[in-house]
Amino acid sequence: MKTAITTFETLKPYKHTENIVFDLRDLETSREQMRKYGDTIFPFFGKNENGEDVLISVFDDKIVMETYQENGYIRTNILHEDGTTEELFAKTTPY
Repeated sequence: MKTAITTFETLKPYKHTENIVFDLRDLETSREQMRKYGDTIFPFFGKNENGEDVLISVFDDKIVMETYQENGYIRTNILHEDGTTEELFAKTTPY
């Protein structure tokens, strides 16, 4: 579940671009990202290795990754600071 994200740094919008790789299997790196980005206001947007759209929200105690899958489902993966993980699925509805 490695996801490479190219985004504007949310604390300094439009002044700086950086590549951020979120890999929820890497607990120590994810904890560092929680400390670094946990106070950001806006989520990160990007694409995963399958070309699917991804929205990532980083909090002080967890990272929430929503993947908009090609099969019409939204997969939500949550990694808590203590290493607990959750995975949820929801079917999207056409407009």
